[in-house]
Amino acid sequence: MGAEITTEEDCTENNTDYKIISSREEADYYNLLLSDLEKTTTKIVLPILLALGLIGNIGFLFTVLRVRSMRTATNFYLSNLAVADLMFLLIVIGARLRAYVMYGLPNKVPLLGQAGCILDTFWKYVFNFAGLILITFISFERFIAVCHPLRHRLISGRSRSVKLIVVCWLVALLLALLVIPANFNFKKYCISWNTADPGLRDKFPAIIGRCENPDVWAFQMFHLVQTVPFFVAFFGNSFFYTRILLKLHQRDTHDRQRTIRTRNQVAVMLVANGTVFLLTMTSFEVTSLLIFIDSFLASDLIPPEIKNTLFEINRILVYVNSVVNPLVYTLTNARYRRAFKTAFTLRSCKSSGRQRSSTVTSVLAHDLYQINDNQTRACPENNVTPTRGQYLNICFENDDQDAMANESVRNATTVFT
Repeated sequence: MGAEITTEEDCTENNTDYKIISSREEADYYNLLLSDLEKTTTKIVLPILLALGLIGNIGFLFTVLRVRSMRTATNFYLSNLAVADLMFLLIVIGARLRAYVMYGLPNKVPLLGQAGCILDTFWKYVFNFAGLILITFISFERFIAVCHPLRHRLISGRSRSVKLIVVCWLVALLLALLVIPANFNFKKYCISWNTADPGLRDKFPAIIGRCENPDVWAFQMFHLVQTVPFFVAFFGNSFFYTRILLKLHQRDTHDRQRTIRTRNQVAVMLVANGTVFLLTMTSFEVTSLLIFIDSFLASDLIPPEIKNTLFEINRILVYVNSVVNPLVYTLTNARYRRAFKTAFTLRSCKSSGRQRSSTVTSVLAHDLYQINDNQTRACPENNVTPTRGQYLNICFENDDQDAMANESVRNATTVFT
């Protein structure tokens, strides 16, 4: 903090590089302290969220690496999302916990001066924007796969997924650069803490520094860049999810009972993912939008007495968003639960003599595809290409049944329709 980069002798009235705060009545005095709510969240809530985020995101990455059937295009996006969430939590929550343990102060003071202001802001928003863009890309991929399956089959592939991921990170880097000016100025403060409380005087540094907004335009651009991508993603995801659910509802099959469980799992996963995303991010972004509007009106759209409390609650919700993503996919999708179980029970993915199970049946005349988990069929040595009207029986290994089933369905649709 500031005590590590300056000396107390510099705190003089004639030194214009420093701002001296000596009265508890000054507003800046309390801005440098933790509120009761912030103390509670920092001591209890943040360590729990950080632990859950580390376990969940690292666990998901481990599962993708450990279980071969999880190495799909969708999980390639989700793995990048897990990395973004993991790094965001480490940077933001880690910095807050460090500042509290060392000084008992909010994380408003970088260790590296102005360089710290730039680096902290940049990397924090790189991972924040990357997560937002990745969620939108995942929704778009599902929309194409469900609503335009033939087009999805033609354009899908590893190279396309890699290109989209690269685009995602490049856009996130660009957006993060645009928010740096709002926290570019490093201001030093000389603090005369409450001498009636020896704990404050002994623990808190005499000199600290803060990253501030040097100009109104930088402040306004910060909130504009922060909110516009979110609301674009908000309406985009809402459109994609609505179309997907409508398409799933409209699909007609000869045997609804056999497909209802799979369809419901997809619907529940989509609704849960969208709901969590909206619940955890919307409040923060709406607050940021109100602050942006308030900068033009010179009014208090958000009452000052609740502003700090609202900010802290919004921050906690943003942290929760980075924690729950792997949990949402795992709790609402049976395939992900099986994969987690496989990964953490140390079952070898290459064990010999594996049973081959499940059958994907394509009734070509009716475009009906079903996964029958109750039958076991050995895969033939030589696959014979069926003619129209015949059944196409595709066998695959137990660990890969869901992923391979989906891939086989797409292949059959492309070839025989």
